[in-house]
Amino acid sequence: MDKDPFQLSQPPQNCKVCQGNIQLIGEVDKNQTNLQPEPFEPSQTRVAYYQCDRCGFAWAPVFDTWPPKWFSEYIYNKDIAKVETGDNAHQRAANIIQMMQKWFKKSQRLRILDYGCGPGVLVEQLKKAGFDAEGYDPFYPGADTKPQKLYDVICCFEVLEHANMPHELIEEFASLLRPDGIIIIGTFLTSVPLDLNWWYVSPRGGHISFYTVESLSLLFARFGFQVRSDRNVIHIAFNNPKSKLLKKCLSV
Repeated sequence: MDKDPFQLSQPPQNCKVCQGNIQLIGEVDKNQTNLQPEPFEPSQTRVAYYQCDRCGFAWAPVFDTWPPKWFSEYIYNKDIAKVETGDNAHQRAANIIQMMQKWFKKSQRLRILDYGCGPGVLVEQLKKAGFDAEGYDPFYPGADTKPQKLYDVICCFEVLEHANMPHELIEEFASLLRPDGIIIIGTFLTSVPLDLNWWYVSPRGGHISFYTVESLSLLFARFGFQVRSDRNVIHIAFNNPKSKLLKKCLSV
């Protein structure tokens, strides 16, 4: 390949969420993960992050034009295991199960999709807890067959920060969700301005997009959704404010 995939050919002009004015926040090493110690050697390549003055959305635009095969080759290859450990995945899944058991009864027979499931740790634990769950991950062999069903609940934990085109991802969520369904999102909200020393800023781990409540709301509103954020990391998108599922989540 002649072109360096990490080389930004042209800086962006506007925010891709709201078309607002943007500012260059700074650059980090393309191998940055913010783990201690860093699992990869420093490179000679820098990745620039920009942030919108209006909605607060922050992102690394060099990834905007990447095809899926580049993500598979340069980010989600065998070395991604150095960034995402199995222990973290199991603990995260256990925390999610505890939350969902408070919200939903197993007898509801909800159809749940874990979007971005990876090796399926959360799906396995959801099934053990009595839920009807399936997984989908376009970058994980064996889980990369696109679902053909509609779901009551779509879980996307640690997914949106990986999206180079988040509006396309949300459009896909909308196509897979039942009319009264909800989307449970897990992603940490960014500060304004974005702190490049924040542990979440990890181009080598595929963390390339960061959201405020406002930018999340604007993105989902394109497809008829509202968003409720009950804390820094958990957000619920819905298109029917009278949804029984939504009321269960908000009542706990």
